Amino acid sequence: MGLLVVALFSLNITTYTVTGASMLPTLAVKDWVLVSALRTRFNALARGDMLVFQSPINPNEKMLKRVIGLPYETVVFQNGELYIDGEQLIEPYMTIACTDINCDNRIWQLAENEYFLMGDNRELSIDSRSFGAISRENIVGKVIFPLSTFSSDNRDKNGY
Repeated sequence: MGLLVVALFSLNITTYTVTGASMLPTLAVKDWVLVSALRTRFNALARGDMLVFQSPINPNEKMLKRVIGLPYETVVFQNGELYIDGEQLIEPYMTIACTDINCDNRIWQLAENEYFLMGDNRELSIDSRSFGAISRENIVGKVIFPLSTFSSDNRDKNGY
């Protein structure tokens, strides 16, 4: 066990505990994930990656969301549908469709090193729709493995 801890520490891998219901059904409240800082420093980030980042709302907190838009892309919500550079984004991890109420018609143009991040549970997620794009320098790490989602089979959309 001690060797595992040393290996995780030397590889710059930490854990993060999910604190809200914004990633349901993928991750529930109190789920743990392994997060690698090295994966964000040396590898390209991809659409669909789950990232932990410094909260733009409270700098003392971290948040976890999914990458939707990449640098230089245009993210558009139109009639509850999500488009990236004019092509509709298919999101297999989504179980509840985005509605006009929580995904109002808007356009975001991302700059260099900016990422548009959203929770999987669009009804309960505070994300780039409200606080804007996240700079790469504010990204703490990439989720590389969920640790406790397997024990959370009976969740509702509030995480209980």
